[in-house]
Amino acid sequence: MVIEPQVSRPAGLHRRPLAQPDVNLLAHPAPIKQTSQSNGLSVARIEVLLLPVASVMLPLDPTPSLQLHYEPSSLLRVGPPHCSASRFSPLGLLPNGNLGSSTVTVAVGTPRIIGSSAGVSVDPSGAVSVKIVLTNTGTGNARNLKINTLVFRVLSGTGTITYNTALSGSLPLAIGNLDVGASVTTVIYVNVPSTVTRMSVTESGPVQDVKGTSYNYSTAEAVIP
Repeated sequence: MVIEPQVSRPAGLHRRPLAQPDVNLLAHPAPIKQTSQSNGLSVARIEVLLLPVASVMLPLDPTPSLQLHYEPSSLLRVGPPHCSASRFSPLGLLPNGNLGSSTVTVAVGTPRIIGSSAGVSVDPSGAVSVKIVLTNTGTGNARNLKINTLVFRVLSGTGTITYNTALSGSLPLAIGNLDVGASVTTVIYVNVPSTVTRMSVTESGPVQDVKGTSYNYSTAEAVIP
């Protein structure tokens, strides 16, 4: 008996052994079914399913740290820590062997800047130094935080309070990045007359989230010089 060579077809059932099975996964992603013969009797049916072994990187955000990573037989992981994902399913193979896909919604959160005072002291020059603590109490990391304006008010006493540029530096003051829950301390110097016994400082400026969306913040502290 002469067995003619056959070319396999996806999910095809062959009554005779394949001389040169085509196992190209891209061309035939479905299982190849083949029946072997012995003395003219069908004795077994073999199903072969070839699975690709690969890792797929799915960028979700311009920042390198924000990405989805998939590996076979693993769950979808989302970073950095202060991002969340919803309505997603693991990326994997469909029943026909093709690569599936997932729909992912990522919430980066919104930064919220709150100020507080960490104390005051008198510089040898006579200027009053005020330690201001800025804390990100929001749900998203803050980027490019700045202090653009400072407003001083007299709460008790009389006199005029001015910003000391020579010791503090010119506005705006670049604070930098501030992750959720993190704080940073900056020191400003002001000229305060002795007739002022209580004052307030209001800081205002821009801040961005990790996607580059801009926000404005304003926060105030009361201090005793």
